[in-house]
Amino acid sequence: MKTSLESFDPADRARAGRELVGRGLARNSKQLLGHLANEFDDRVVATIARAIVEAPRGRRESRRVTELRAWAAVELERLELEDRFFAVGRDPAANDRKPQPVDRKAQTPASPHHISWRAPG
Repeated sequence: MKTSLESFDPADRARAGRELVGRGLARNSKQLLGHLANEFDDRVVATIARAIVEAPRGRRESRRVTELRAWAAVELERLELEDRFFAVGRDPAANDRKPQPVDRKAQTPASPHHISWRAPG
């Protein structure tokens, strides 16, 4: 039987993960840990991690739930740092503009000693 966590659609996987968290971390931590070890889509990971962090804490949580909560906190921090890193120098309006032609002569370095990524000749 195929579960929504095995769907090709990231939205289905994210929704299924959020639902599992909502049904109880203690009961579903093994399945969540197993899935998250192989999840490749950061959107799905972020959705599930947020749900885990926001889930109410139990009085006494198992080692597996504690591990899951620690993973979620670290993962959200990593994703935030990645977003900040990739946002540096990003112009949000760049997608709205037409690409400008490149003037190759203007890009020629003044010095005869430069590094080129193209093969000579």
